[in-house]
Amino acid sequence: MDRRECFIEAVSALVQKPEERLKLAEHLEELFDVVDAERINADYKNAVNNGDFNAAIKYLASYYKSKEANTTPELSAKGKYNVEAADKAVAGYAREVNIDWHFKDGEIDFLFDPTEIHGPRNHEWLWQFNRHGAWGTMARTYVGTGDEKYGAALKKQLIKWIVQTYVPDNWNAPGSAWRTIECGIRLLGTWQVVYDGFRSYLDDVSLLLMIASMHRQSVHLVNHPTRANWLMMEMNGVYTFSALFPELTDSEKHRKIATDYLLKELESQILPDGMHNELSPDYQSVVFNCACNFYNLAKNLGMEKDVPN
Repeated sequence: MDRRECFIEAVSALVQKPEERLKLAEHLEELFDVVDAERINADYKNAVNNGDFNAAIKYLASYYKSKEANTTPELSAKGKYNVEAADKAVAGYAREVNIDWHFKDGEIDFLFDPTEIHGPRNHEWLWQFNRHGAWGTMARTYVGTGDEKYGAALKKQLIKWIVQTYVPDNWNAPGSAWRTIECGIRLLGTWQVVYDGFRSYLDDVSLLLMIASMHRQSVHLVNHPTRANWLMMEMNGVYTFSALFPELTDSEKHRKIATDYLLKELESQILPDGMHNELSPDYQSVVFNCACNFYNLAKNLGMEKDVPN
């Protein structure tokens, strides 16, 4: 059995449709292509060299499940949690831009926009729903309560999101779950909280699929940077993922790219009096928070050289 066949078999318990299995298998292939075996362990390296990818999946997932947690409180699933909000997320209740929607039986459609049928039309509903704030709520509530229903719901929604969404030709257009600002927000916060909270709960394949998707999103942002406060969020996402997952062969390169963008943008966007050049308190807080996240993560992970003195 070759690698592709092994990965298709590995994901067969997660989805039923052949095209969905192929999509998940492609995610795993992308991840295994960029994992630095020397930074994992001898068991993983030997399994890959011997073509035993069932064992390689087990060893790689075990590495990530036992890896020391990051030391940045903002990315931790520990702390305050909200059972009521988490239960609503499990049941499929969503609220974005002050518009409520209920996905019946908790069956989430990540490309559905309720403002299409209950106007006025607001494309921000779908975009902001795909920032996955509800997932962070479920992660914190799972850590706080130990109730596995949150883990089961997260796994179901995670796999659904990976197989349902795709990068359209115009990724920043209405209806896209891959608008660059959402990718950045997911990588700099929400998905890291989910990883922290659920990595011990998720089965091996689902955990690796989550990491593979984060890597794909990071590559997407490196290849398609925008400008202004959006670029700060995009590159903050790239930096966060690359710094937290240094075992990937392109992480150092992407971290350097993100660092260069972040420092350049901070210099150009912050005026001499300390205000942000868009003269908006909202956007100023976005940019300042991105700067603080960048600084704190670099310091906490021992990457001080990325941050100017």
